Amino acid sequence: HIRRAKHFIYIESQYFMGSSFMWSKDNGVKCGNMIAAEIAYKICEKIAAREPFVVYIMLPMWMEGIPQTNTIQGLLYYQRVTIESMYKIVDKALTALMANSSVHGLKISDYLNFYCLGTRESLEGSQATGNPLTEDEILLYQTRRHQIYVHSK
Repeated sequence: HIRRAKHFIYIESQYFMGSSFMWSKDNGVKCGNMIAAEIAYKICEKIAAREPFVVYIMLPMWMEGIPQTNTIQGLLYYQRVTIESMYKIVDKALTALMANSSVHGLKISDYLNFYCLGTRESLEGSQATGNPLTEDEILLYQTRRHQIYVHSK
């Protein structure tokens, strides 16, 4: 639950878009889930309380589908304006805090972080892992499924 988070939020999402009412343009699009807004306002709440808090959002480097299609380009656009609107809200909260206190030097990335995970592959194999050597590596290479471990406290 976003509202109950005390120290951090970690999200993995195939598509991260929503809270279109916050977008600077195209805010009439029916992309109204509240996740992005809830996260942004939770960060603002923690900034105002001067409490440490970080949000980590993991997105795929490449969405499934053909990148040049209108569908994928539309999804990327909506994802970008969602992230942009979150940055603007957090920046406003940071600017207000630093203008009215002795706190200085805070950055949006102290509170909100997006990571795009991906492995670049070529005809010769994965550039990240090299050529598979063991049976397990061959199976992972063939199925193109890899686990990601994230640890936090």
